[in-house]
Amino acid sequence: METPQAIWYYATADSGTVGPLTPEALSAAVASGAVAPDTAVWRAEFGNRWRAAATVPELLPAWRAAEAARVENAERSVSPSLASPGAALAEAFAGVRSLLFRPFRILAWVSLAFCNMMASSRMLAMPGGVATPPARIPADATAADQLAALLAYVRDSAASVFSPRLSVIWLATAAIYGLFTAYIAAKGRLLFVGRTYFPEEPLPALWRRTIGRTASLWRLCFLLDAAVNLALFLGLRRFFLASGLADPATTIDAEAAVAALSSGAARWLAASLGGIALLEIVRSLAFHFAEPAIFLLGIPVVSAARIFWRAVSAAPSRFCGFIALVVLIRAVHLGAVFAAAAMLPQAALAAFALVSLLPVNFLVRSLSARILVLQANK
Repeated sequence: METPQAIWYYATADSGTVGPLTPEALSAAVASGAVAPDTAVWRAEFGNRWRAAATVPELLPAWRAAEAARVENAERSVSPSLASPGAALAEAFAGVRSLLFRPFRILAWVSLAFCNMMASSRMLAMPGGVATPPARIPADATAADQLAALLAYVRDSAASVFSPRLSVIWLATAAIYGLFTAYIAAKGRLLFVGRTYFPEEPLPALWRRTIGRTASLWRLCFLLDAAVNLALFLGLRRFFLASGLADPATTIDAEAAVAALSSGAARWLAASLGGIALLEIVRSLAFHFAEPAIFLLGIPVVSAARIFWRAVSAAPSRFCGFIALVVLIRAVHLGAVFAAAAMLPQAALAAFALVSLLPVNFLVRSLSARILVLQANK
């Protein structure tokens, strides 16, 4: 004889109910999609209250199995390929022009700036407190003098974490702060790529499209930020301690700076910078290839990476052309900023750099979305 706990019911969209069902039958309904996460389910133990299916612990294995099957089907349902970099650039440029310039719409700029601001969220980048800015270096100062001023500023900024106890406190603070910023960044990055596919969609509707598609990217953002911060922290700490420059009483002049960077202590700094560069390459590849697949298919980062690899391995020359285009776009923008620096006052230069960066970022984002083609399998 079945116990009451073994008998389930679930509500249907037309206000009807299905049941009684055994636990196995309910799990099968989850797997088939008949029971969604927000579907109301009931059994005798619940009394007069129905519960959302996603909140029932007994259904967790069924949800995991259903999600794994959904991801596998989504990954297999598309044939990824890379479009021609030139054609993708033309389409991306046309999209940026129509959204931001023809006609000029301030709300579109504000919306995009909001997404860009969220996507740019990063974990703490400099350990320790903020030191007093260094004195202005004369224009005719030597490179060694400029290097000494930079090292002194970094040493004073990071001085509070040279002790083990404060190091642990800083790392814990960075991790807690990173949990928040990583979620914000993941949400903003998906909104950014979503704006490429749906340029006219209101931001609240675009936000709803990202629901349930943030978790995997959120974890990747956190792990990358944590690794970058740890590499920066360990590299700087080992460099300053090994070179003898960690003591605040030590004067860092041009001679001391050159000697420190010429000694064996510099290997710690080089290893740190190399590790950070590698991590930033991973972040950039995720930005360009994983995030479009995550947004469109609702799959985790690992599945998106496999799709990316299938596309790149089939057309490596187009991948190289895409990378060259991105580097060229960034170089042109940087050149424009340097040119503006020679003609504009400092305040106007900052405004120019910030305003011009938004369409450039969106152009690169749009280029990524258009070069990765996900064609449905027949």
